[in-house]
Amino acid sequence: MIAFINVAGCMDRIGTTTQAVQLTRFIKSMDYDVAYMEMNDKNYIKNTNNVYSDYEEKDTGIISVQGIDVIPRHKYIDIKKGGSNLDFLIIDHGCVNDKRFDRKEFLHGGIPILVGGIKANELSETENALRDNEMQKAFFVFSFVEEGDNEELLLNMGRKKDETFFSPYFPDPFVQMNESKEDYFQQVMSAVMLRVERG
Repeated sequence: MIAFINVAGCMDRIGTTTQAVQLTRFIKSMDYDVAYMEMNDKNYIKNTNNVYSDYEEKDTGIISVQGIDVIPRHKYIDIKKGGSNLDFLIIDHGCVNDKRFDRKEFLHGGIPILVGGIKANELSETENALRDNEMQKAFFVFSFVEEGDNEELLLNMGRKKDETFFSPYFPDPFVQMNESKEDYFQQVMSAVMLRVERG
């Protein structure tokens, strides 16, 4: 049975797409059938067709970029009804403040992962999301945080500290991983899989 992992950012340009694409790449490296879906209006994937040489639009509507299968959003309902042999679908919901952000689907349509930060321009949006009681069910990823700040941030996360992760720096959503990045995603997926198994 397919597991849905929903990724959203507390604000724009916080690394949401990078997290979703890299998570897809990591799960694929574990020999699962996995694909990425862009459930927002950014059209990031379509705009990469002139950037990556390994970009292919298939007759099925699926786009392959750097070995990652990208399924068009109009196929979402069919997949939800069981029309897929995938093990995982990683869904990029964009920013929680977007007009078309589907809060219900993000929180209740799979395992939610929320991406935030602590820079001056990120902090208020991150704090707003953390104060939202419903968002407490999401795993939390901090992007662009100095390693020395991790311990203090974990203390401030209270009961969410075991569901909080710190992303290494990714200069490009499709860049190959090194060992530290694999370790990070292994931690995230271990927590996600526990929740998947609990149903």
